[in-house]
Amino acid sequence: MMSCLSSLSLFVEDNYRDCKKPLTMIFNLSISTATVPDKLKIAKAIPILKKNKMQNVFLVSLLPCFSKISERGVFEKCILIQNFN
Repeated sequence: MMSCLSSLSLFVEDNYRDCKKPLTMIFNLSISTATVPDKLKIAKAIPILKKNKMQNVFLVSLLPCFSKISERGVFEKCILIQNFN
């Protein structure tokens, strides 16, 4: 499934100008309704062993580009609100 998301991420990067308005609408709707579409919550968790011991495992989450873009948008809105108040 992540290869599909990776391909989609590359498509958006290559076609950013065409995708800008629809993505902005999706992100703004997500912010105004305080919900995130389920398909934007997909992440791939990779277990990493510390010192080759199974007791010392931590997870690294790989997120699709949509999540990172929306996270940045929310951050910027929060900064604007904070600076306004």
